Amino acid sequence: MISFLLGAATSLLSGYIGMSVATSSNARVTFSAAKYTDDEVCYRKAFNVAYRGGMVMGFCLVSLALFVLLAIIWVYQGK
Repeated sequence: MISFLLGAATSLLSGYIGMSVATSSNARVTFSAAKYTDDEVCYRKAFNVAYRGGMVMGFCLVSLALFVLLAIIWVYQGK
């Protein structure tokens, strides 16, 4: 039961982190796309900002899940 509740809390925290990173990343992509006048440069810069925002969100969520899983394993092993 504790693992289930901890997983639910981790999912809730992951959703909050994911949405906040996605929102700020989308705002930065919009600003980056509107900043440049050349279409090719505009698309390239906006894509790079979006890609990096997605990488940050992915790494953050995966590392959070792995940390919680490791903590659960340590607790069950008695370390």
